[in-house]
Amino acid sequence: MSNLRIYYTLTTLEPVIVSQNTATTTNHQGLDHIPGSAILGMLAGSLYQEVGEGVAWSLFHSAEVQYGPCYPLVEGEISLPTPASWHYQKMANPIRDDKYNSEQISNHASELFQRPDGVQFKQCRDGFVSSQGKLGKVEQGIVTKTALDRKTGGVKDGSLFSYAYIEENQSFAGWIECQSQSQVDLIRSHLFGEKRIGRSRSAEFGSVRISESALTKPQESIDDTTDKLVLWCLSDCQILAHNGLPTFTPCLSDLIPEVQGTLDRERSFVRSTTTSRYNQARQGFDSEQPLIAKGSVLVFKDCPGLSPDHLQQLRDKGIGINRQQGLGWVGVNPAWASNGQLTNSGLFDAYSLSFSQQKSSFKEADTAFTRWLSAKNKSVENQNEINTSANTIIKQVLSAYQQFRSYNNIQAPYAIGPSNTQWGRVREAIRTKPNNWKSRLFRDREQVKGEAICKSINDANGWGVTWSADNRFESFASFLEKELSDKKIEAVILATERLSRYDLSNFTELNKAQKELLSGEARNSEVSTND
Repeated sequence: MSNLRIYYTLTTLEPVIVSQNTATTTNHQGLDHIPGSAILGMLAGSLYQEVGEGVAWSLFHSAEVQYGPCYPLVEGEISLPTPASWHYQKMANPIRDDKYNSEQISNHASELFQRPDGVQFKQCRDGFVSSQGKLGKVEQGIVTKTALDRKTGGVKDGSLFSYAYIEENQSFAGWIECQSQSQVDLIRSHLFGEKRIGRSRSAEFGSVRISESALTKPQESIDDTTDKLVLWCLSDCQILAHNGLPTFTPCLSDLIPEVQGTLDRERSFVRSTTTSRYNQARQGFDSEQPLIAKGSVLVFKDCPGLSPDHLQQLRDKGIGINRQQGLGWVGVNPAWASNGQLTNSGLFDAYSLSFSQQKSSFKEADTAFTRWLSAKNKSVENQNEINTSANTIIKQVLSAYQQFRSYNNIQAPYAIGPSNTQWGRVREAIRTKPNNWKSRLFRDREQVKGEAICKSINDANGWGVTWSADNRFESFASFLEKELSDKKIEAVILATERLSRYDLSNFTELNKAQKELLSGEARNSEVSTND
């Protein structure tokens, strides 16, 4: 069966921490994109225990399913890493109006480029570019934290560290390539919606929204009229030489065993990086992976046996190992590669949205100020929605406390209902287990002892307190499960954080919570206080 791809867009709802090397212990250098390994890890966290060992191997280890990286969207298309062979004269400005200046940038991988005497060049090292030369920007920030000493509760000596993060309200696009429809169906069932990725997911980082996209794979036309080959590394690549050791300067036979070809070291531009990934099963780090960095350009010469089928294989399957992590994605003989000077458009075949979606995206802000304003408005709207939902939860919970106090005729001096300690356990369970927090709170609530946090058995004056609502008895645990069933995790975390500041089982604290937590519209609906 032909390969099947799922295209999706990813929007950061909170800052996202994706470190270049997960083994880093001091200052964490953050990535400017969402790597395929982050998407793989997210899906493995929810799918691994649901499928058999054989299916899990095919989905996450065998490279049958490839999880491509997520790069920023620019005017309805996926922007790609800036080629390392692009250079500009020192002191010149390579960018004009958020677009690469074609008059200033030359392609040193082309045979047409001749280096003039006495001129110094600088490499275009970072960022992303669209097929029309537009710059793909990723807004990033830095946060500094410190670890706490569990024994003293104070700051742990020598434990100050920094995280670089991708800021919120930014859109990326990526793809997942499968070999069978069953793999597509499994991944679709767990991919879309609000998810958490990256590091510090329990510290208000990592919330994203993933939606299916109408991006389409271009019908790429490969230039096969020459015996030279140009590979543009669209993601990091891990290549092994014939001796089994990693290499940054591969021969063509390291990529296609039956074809001979030599790396043109004068016209190739290779940048390298390393990473160490944490293995959850072994509770430790895997061996360090030396990688050819995205944006690198590999030029091969003397390739007499290279055929169009080989070019197609490189484009469709990629190069190297660990392709399930998104490594090894390459562009083959891209349009820009044959030119000594950058052109204004048509640099490569773009992964783009349908016309209607592009049209709506082009209507959006096209200046720095309006883009900032639009992002700010979206952030405010999202936060307002979360606050409103959190206030609704708080109002209903406080009302429930009043109802079961009144129904059971509980006098002021006596405590009843979940305490602030129990609410604190709820909050921590949601923050630390964001993918399955509902089952953690309510799983087998009535049947299994000790399983769920909000269990009504053996807790008659806490989660098990009952009262008559709508002519039927209801426990507080079942009430809370229904109340939280359609709420977003951000709103639930905010509500439980506020509720856990008070011991609501105490009559005085309950009154205090009503006065301080209910405001505006919520205060107008405040329930009356009863002894």
